Amino acid sequence: MSLMERLERLNLVDGQLRGLSVRVEKATTFHRAQTKQLDLERNRTEEAKANLLQVKAAYGVVETEAKALDAQIETSRERMDTSATAKEYNALLVELNTVKNERSKLDETMVQQLNEVERLEALVAESESSAGERESVVATAAQEVKEREAEIAERVSELQTERDQAAADIPPDVLDLYDSLTKQLDGEATAHVEIESFRHKEFSCSACSMQIPFAIVSNLYAGLGRVQQCTNCRCIMLLGEEVRTELDKDSKKNAKRREKAAREG
Repeated sequence: MSLMERLERLNLVDGQLRGLSVRVEKATTFHRAQTKQLDLERNRTEEAKANLLQVKAAYGVVETEAKALDAQIETSRERMDTSATAKEYNALLVELNTVKNERSKLDETMVQQLNEVERLEALVAESESSAGERESVVATAAQEVKEREAEIAERVSELQTERDQAAADIPPDVLDLYDSLTKQLDGEATAHVEIESFRHKEFSCSACSMQIPFAIVSNLYAGLGRVQQCTNCRCIMLLGEEVRTELDKDSKKNAKRREKAAREG
């Protein structure tokens, strides 16, 4: 088995491993997204609860002030009832009206605060309900991740063994290059030669669709045992059956031409 065939075998096994991992990755991505949303819901709930406590505390302060003013109003009325002169009565009346105005302002503040309490309580209830629903989704998503992992575990183990065997047949420097390209190119370290125009000896890379020099194709066909990389995307080039068949046909034609030319010469 040539080096290119061994690389193709390794790439095939890696492709199967990636295919299996995609199912787990999708489930994991969904679980991660739902967990993030749950965290946001919980943060929203905690923020609403904190704001609710602040508003309730502020309401308590204003309520205490209102009670103090109510007591002051009652005292002023009692003093007015027992006032001895018109001057004293008028002074107490001015004082009473001033306190009543302050009390009226506190009423407005308290109404606003109660409205805010109602709004925040509704928000807390909504957030807690939403978080509860999201917790259920997260739990289901987590279970799905476990199920997907269990489904592929045995096959992944088998393929990993095949992968180790395939990798062992490849020279260390070539394997290092392959693994490095796999990381750089999102798992696609190899590409196949594609025919653009066989007549004009024009070929391209299946990964990036850019034309590649015929010398690369020629070296692959000759089986020199050296890695050939795309001059554009740097993928390791492989020669598929279709291209090899066409090259075989062309090689036979050229051989016949040489034989004919030798006989005539």
